[in-house]
Amino acid sequence: MKKYVFMLVAIVAAMSLTSCKGEKGDPGMNVEWCVFDVTVNAADWQYTESAEGSYFRYLCDDVPELTDKVLLNGFINVYIYLKEPDSDTYYQRQLPYVRHKKEYGESPEEDYVFTETYDYEFGRGWVEFQYRASDFVYENSSEFDPPTQQFRVVINW
Repeated sequence: MKKYVFMLVAIVAAMSLTSCKGEKGDPGMNVEWCVFDVTVNAADWQYTESAEGSYFRYLCDDVPELTDKVLLNGFINVYIYLKEPDSDTYYQRQLPYVRHKKEYGESPEEDYVFTETYDYEFGRGWVEFQYRASDFVYENSSEFDPPTQQFRVVINW
């Protein structure tokens, strides 16, 4: 038994006294990033009709960090802030954010379901936030505004 312990101690000592040495690796990437929040108030959404259908949009056109370098070599992620029901706790979900909802009428026959979608597009110097509802109730009402919503934009390059 002493022989095995001695051999084990000798192997551990030999391994600790030697080191692996190789070529130095490439330095890590210098990643730059920018994070900012955008609040879109209900009245700030603009109704738009296009070949893709009708939707609401909000154009944030003052984003100097979105350069050609970022568009070619970086990435952008956009998140929506959501609030837990019956709580003051907020959390984030990445866009696109799609949720199926049900509005209750005075009777079950008056209930209806629809889908809400938040999405985004971006280009050099701008980010556009989009809101769509599958029931398109806003096409028949000039008084409809999507809800006030807060977004977080994360840019890495």
